[in-house]
Amino acid sequence: DHYPAYHRIDINLNRTFTFQSWRLRTSIGVINLYNRRNVRSYIYDWNGPEQGLIRTNETWFPRLPSFTFSAEF
Repeated sequence: DHYPAYHRIDINLNRTFTFQSWRLRTSIGVINLYNRRNVRSYIYDWNGPEQGLIRTNETWFPRLPSFTFSAEF
């Protein structure tokens, strides 16, 4: 088996504030904006002869917000 196509959209907004003697950079973003469940790996479990081998999908991160701040002096 092949893994299904991996696909996600990230968005990031940046802003820089300049003061007299220093600079503040800010960023806000979202990873996996539309919350697609991309398969990272498959986990196989044996559940006996009645159910046989069962495959479970392990996925990457769901929608994940991010915030960053940095100062430059």
